[in-house]
Amino acid sequence: MNLDRFLGFSILLGLIVILFMYVLSPQPQFNYDGFYQPAIEIEDIDAPVPSTFEIITPDDININNNDFENFEKLPSLKDKINLEDFNGLLYQVGAFSKNETALNLAEQFKSKGFPAHIDNTNNLFYVKVGPFLNQEDLENNMDTVHKIAGISEGKILVWKP
Repeated sequence: MNLDRFLGFSILLGLIVILFMYVLSPQPQFNYDGFYQPAIEIEDIDAPVPSTFEIITPDDININNNDFENFEKLPSLKDKINLEDFNGLLYQVGAFSKNETALNLAEQFKSKGFPAHIDNTNNLFYVKVGPFLNQEDLENNMDTVHKIAGISEGKILVWKP
């Protein structure tokens, strides 16, 4: 008998919860005609609508070489930029006689997120890390660079593009 009362009470409680959920949920607003009335009304905008549309094909566009003369006379952005503003620092971490050794070290730096470059001068392959923005940026990363390269010190170079 107690089980029947418990089941009846739980079903009654479930129906009451469902009824309250329906009553308290937001309902769409209806006007007197019974149609859906939106909560926000949007005003119509008077915009001119063309009565005919003109289709343009590539043959309708006339371009000749004279249209491009002015582009060749534009000043170069490279001439306007002062390269002194882009001075950075490179950190040379090694000089190797074998290209494979330099490539392996450069790949280690690239895998750790550091840009690395190899310069070939006088049959030596120099591995340079950077550019770094300034001395402070280089000093903040120096311990990590030393650890990756397995060195205790390197050579600081000025980088000019």
